[in-house]
Formats: sequence, structure tokens, C-alpha cells
Amino acid sequence: MNKITFYVFCLSFLILLGSCGGPKTDAKKLEKLLISHTQVFENIASDKNINEQEAKEVARLMEDMKNFNLEIEKKYSPDPKGKEMFETYLNKNEERFSLLYTNYYNSLLNLFDCEGSENLDL
Repeated sequence: MNKITFYVFCLSFLILLGSCGGPKTDAKKLEKLLISHTQVFENIASDKNINEQEAKEVARLMEDMKNFNLEIEKKYSPDPKGKEMFETYLNKNEERFSLLYTNYYNSLLNLFDCEGSENLDL
């Protein structure tokens, strides 16, 4: 019985540590945001037409990205070591993040080639 309790405690502790999120977790969250936003932008642009609901979705996603960036800035401004770890992770994966950002911005710019792009409030 003590072994089971010990394993449950260890598992709970690991889940707690993982949920707190450190620099690597934050970078992976950024990666997921870039991928998911890119997919949404590509889907919206696929028919070359942006309706009002899609324009609102783009604005919401842009606000999400802005909030994430502010959260990271706020989190790491008093923590130079954490900021350095975050930047080191991004630098180690520079090729991957460069591609993600290129795809993200290209998909965002493609929205302006669509009819209804005047509805975008960026």
C-alpha cells in the first residue's frame, strides 16, 4: 500500500511541476499558438473571402497572441534567468521557430488578399 501511495504522490508532484510552466513550457505554448493560428488564418483565406464572423475570429486570435506576449514579458521581466532560458530554448530551435513565424505571418498577410479584408481590425 505504501508503494502505491508513493507512486501517486510522485505522479501528482510531476503533474504539479508540469502545470506551473517554465520557459520550455512557455516556448511550447508559443509553438502551439503559432501553429493553430496559422491553420485558422489559412482556413479563413482558403475561399478568398472574409465575412464578419471570420474577421472577429482573426481579431480574437491576434488579441490572444498579444496577451500571450504580454504574459511572457510580465513573467520574465523580473526573472532574467528565466528569460534567458526561454530565449535559449528559442535559439536552440531557431530553425523551427523561424519557419513557424514565417508561416504565421504569411498566412496573416494572405488574409489581406481576400475580399472582405477591410473588415479586419488589426
